[in-house]
Amino acid sequence: MVRQMVMSSMRTVTIPKVELTLDQLVTAIRQLEPDARSEIAKALMETELDARMAELIKSLATRSAVMPRVTFDIAPQNPSR
Repeated sequence: MVRQMVMSSMRTVTIPKVELTLDQLVTAIRQLEPDARSEIAKALMETELDARMAELIKSLATRSAVMPRVTFDIAPQNPSR
């Protein structure tokens, strides 16, 4: 699956060799404009959904392909009026 991402703000951020703790990253994200925070939230949700979908596909691929056979007896209907 190919996903094209269109950024609403095309600003460039250059951060050479910066190390942040998770708390610092969260604090920085909270300082962004609402549209930028929404883009980050969307990217995180898409990443999580992609990971869950991949895990589901992997899980389903390892299951046996044997499906139970179900038969039905269909009796003719007798309209009794």
